[in-house]
Amino acid sequence: MGDEAASAEPITSDYVRVKRKKTTIFLYVDQADTAHDLRAKVNAIMKVPTTDIKFYLDRNGELPIDEHKSLADMKVRVRIAHH
Repeated sequence: MGDEAASAEPITSDYVRVKRKKTTIFLYVDQADTAHDLRAKVNAIMKVPTTDIKFYLDRNGELPIDEHKSLADMKVRVRIAHH
């Protein structure tokens, strides 16, 4: 039984960093997630109304995320964490 755990593949999770004011959170995401999916995840954690959440691809807030495209379609850089 101990040998099985040693040979197991590491668990990987895709995540994105979301900043709001002075708070930064890391969300586990799927490449098929859309802005709507991200809003729901932020709302569940921070209790911010979804109508108050806007996502941008750049740090300056000039490139909004397309509401109807997936993260993969927008080529959002998703980091992989190994556990």
